[in-house]
Amino acid sequence: MSNSVKKILAKDASKLFNDGKACILDVREADEHHREHIQGSELNPLSALNLQLKDTKQYLISCQSGMRAAQAANKFAEANPNCNIQIIDGGIVEWKKQGLPVNRVAGSTISIMRQVQIIAGSMVTAGVILGNLYDPNFYYLSAFVGIGLIFSGASGTCMMGNILGKLSFNKV
Repeated sequence: MSNSVKKILAKDASKLFNDGKACILDVREADEHHREHIQGSELNPLSALNLQLKDTKQYLISCQSGMRAAQAANKFAEANPNCNIQIIDGGIVEWKKQGLPVNRVAGSTISIMRQVQIIAGSMVTAGVILGNLYDPNFYYLSAFVGIGLIFSGASGTCMMGNILGKLSFNKV
């Protein structure tokens, strides 16, 4: 993390935001933001980050738990050296733990990344079980999923996530 970027506690961030002294930027993806977000936060997803900020404002960066916020904050600080940029420590998870307000969409689906994890885990498990019980060639299913996960991690893209994102129930 850049020396110019500091962390701020959720309660302190809430006070600054409610007093109109800061803007909260949510760097999660649109589907995550749609399902649940800090009331009044602005969406600016890490995958398509708009680095243009107004120099006069203080910016509080939020994500799910703080990892993506740290990446985005460093990029913001580099592109906007005159801005006061802070990371909300613990992200929306900590924000909710402190009892601070969030907007939630009732009955919304789980995140695409969780869907990917469930499907990939199910495919690996099925490959192992079927390979053990019926035919060792089913182990290739587990290997295929493993290779896909390695590719996703190395490239930063997830083919299964992209496909799931096109399904009607995942559209924002």
